[in-house]
Amino acid sequence: MIPIYIKKAWKDLARQKGRTIFIVLSLTICLAVIGALFQTNEVFNQGIRQNAERSNTADLAIYTSPFRGDISFLTNISGIKQVEAKKQVRVRIKLHHQFKNFELLALPAQPVFHINQIQAKPLPLKGSSDVLLLEKSTLKHFKLAIGDHVMMSIPGKQPKQLTIKGTVEDVSRIPTRFSGLGYGYVPKEVLADAELTTADNLIHVSFESPLSEIQKNNLIQQIKTKLQLKHITVFRAELSQETLSLRKTVVNTILLLLLLLGIFAFFLGFLLNIHLFQRMVADQVYDLSIQKVLGAATRYLWRQLSAALILLGSIVCILAVSLGGVISYLFTGYLFHELNLGETEFTFSLKVLAGIFALSFLIPILAASFPIRKVLKAPIIQGLQTISRPYGKRKQKLSRRKFHYRVLSFRYALTKKIQLITNILMLSFGGAIIIACMALNHSLQLTLKEMNHFWDYSSEWSIRTQLPTERLLQSVNHINGVKGAEAWTSRNAVISHDSAKRNVLLHAVPGQTLFIVPNMEEGQWLDPQVPNGIVISSDIKQILKDIKLGDSLGIQIGQQEKKWKVTGILKQQLTGPVIYMNQPAYTKWIHTSSHNRLLIQKDKGRSLSKVQQGVEKWLTAHNVEIEASDQVQDMKSRPKEIIRLIVYTLLLVGILFAGVGILNLMTTMSINVQERKKEIGIIRSLGGGKIRIYQLFIGEGIWIATVSWACSVAMSYPLQALLSNKIGEVLLKSPLNSELTLQGSILWFCVSLFIGIAGSYLPARKAANKPLSKLL
Repeated sequence: MIPIYIKKAWKDLARQKGRTIFIVLSLTICLAVIGALFQTNEVFNQGIRQNAERSNTADLAIYTSPFRGDISFLTNISGIKQVEAKKQVRVRIKLHHQFKNFELLALPAQPVFHINQIQAKPLPLKGSSDVLLLEKSTLKHFKLAIGDHVMMSIPGKQPKQLTIKGTVEDVSRIPTRFSGLGYGYVPKEVLADAELTTADNLIHVSFESPLSEIQKNNLIQQIKTKLQLKHITVFRAELSQETLSLRKTVVNTILLLLLLLGIFAFFLGFLLNIHLFQRMVADQVYDLSIQKVLGAATRYLWRQLSAALILLGSIVCILAVSLGGVISYLFTGYLFHELNLGETEFTFSLKVLAGIFALSFLIPILAASFPIRKVLKAPIIQGLQTISRPYGKRKQKLSRRKFHYRVLSFRYALTKKIQLITNILMLSFGGAIIIACMALNHSLQLTLKEMNHFWDYSSEWSIRTQLPTERLLQSVNHINGVKGAEAWTSRNAVISHDSAKRNVLLHAVPGQTLFIVPNMEEGQWLDPQVPNGIVISSDIKQILKDIKLGDSLGIQIGQQEKKWKVTGILKQQLTGPVIYMNQPAYTKWIHTSSHNRLLIQKDKGRSLSKVQQGVEKWLTAHNVEIEASDQVQDMKSRPKEIIRLIVYTLLLVGILFAGVGILNLMTTMSINVQERKKEIGIIRSLGGGKIRIYQLFIGEGIWIATVSWACSVAMSYPLQALLSNKIGEVLLKSPLNSELTLQGSILWFCVSLFIGIAGSYLPARKAANKPLSKLL
């Protein structure tokens, strides 16, 4: 049989169902959001580990000259667990009348890799010479479909038509919309039919255990030595952590910011619940005093109230776990899909579950303990004199001011100071996030616009040719629509400073290049008078933390190695670690004058696609092999995809917290209607019509919304400074400019007014339509 005090607790909660539902919803949303963020962090890191184990992710990728034969001898090197040789080729594929750069990976006879395993659907047919499988993000980004026909262009070979037969899930690939590079998979028969060699040129290596940076560098050197003994040249070695670092950094930054915002919002919700519990308990002062008169002990009353708190906690726990699980599942799926991280098994973390369980009961107990203790200690005679109003003495102030209906809203709102403050803060917090996100997006766009000035040309091609540079540039400059042209040399290189070694991209540019507008962080741009001077990107400064102007930096290309002097450091360009040097100095060092990159600037008003077609037509006619091509406008747009992911995620959280604020406002106004029945009835009996009632409640809603807007603007500045600092450190290695936008403030002011009117209209309508007899 259920004890009487438990039945009484349930009955009291049901009698105050408005406040009960509001407390449950408020706690549920706050706990669910925070639990979902912690859970997402757990699932994300767990998913990274699971996919790495499932696909046997390579720890090291080595790009070599073509070779055939067994390379298992590399496993004799201490620290290497497994090696696998593969064939990879760079091609261009024509999509929607434009060439796009692709990496094609040759599938073995049995399309199963042991390292960097892939999931191909369906498996390619043996003997097929036109089969192309596309990585999922590539298929989506280029808006292709299975069954489409595409034309593959190979340097020095005839174009070949391929048919998209299926898709591949490959978690080792950076999403195409971030990299601009498409990923395809073909049987070796396709390469053979296109007159390409099927000899391997890529080695994937997995380590036996985690290694330090020094151990990795030593191991790479041993691999190079052994391959050289087999007459295999190593062009570049790349650690797998370099392909995952950007994705993991972006996600970890987003989650950190969301957790900070969620914890602050949770604190505001906790304050609001303290006030609501105080009002709930205050309404039971008379009832509890009657029980005292009838002989109820304090212990019995504590058990009665504790039963109500336990019931509340149980409901909150069930709802918060369920809602938090759904949010985390959807958010994790979104992140894994957008960042091409595969799929993960969603399991609820026991630590997060225990945290939600504990807080579901702890918060109601902490919020209600003070008002309960205050009421139970009150003398019985005072409790019997208090009916349905908060316990405590109030100072009565005489006022000679003339009564006006408009004053009622303001005066009543001020009588509920804690509730008023928490309502305003919760609504303000959501608005502050939205204003700050709009300002953050504005700052990022301005920063990108500033960075985009760095590249002052239209298109580029990676080429192979025996033509003299002077003849190449002179001929291209005469092509219709070409304003100017330059020939560069771009190569992968390895830098060394102290014991650290890193892969970088090296650009050898003309001494007086017109296609770069340098934006220097320190030092100066390339000076022909300093033959051994180089300019490095801020990424290199971040990697080699102790590098500074005037330091020597070792650069290695193949077997050639030389010390160079750092004369300048560029601001962040979101292009990774890059080095620039004068072309004459590079030619003198490498003893070659060949160029592998052609850049053009088109005339204003000319169609870029037509100019590109004219250049490619000339290059093809003069036997210049085109390995890759790109447009500067596409290069500039790719960083926007990362920014869009971050800003939209933060904006969604701002909308969520604003939604909690709207719910608070609507629920509070509904509770006000219940508490002010007699006041409304008196106004109606004195001749006040429905318009007066609407003015009473909507005026209060507008007043709260206006104050919350002012608070939102004030709170958004430090919040935007925090976001600008964190996001800037992740993307640009330096804080962004912190500046609020007028558009964001105006937009949220309009939204605030709408929220104030919409949140008050339904309660006002309900109060205005009630019969006068029920109100009095």
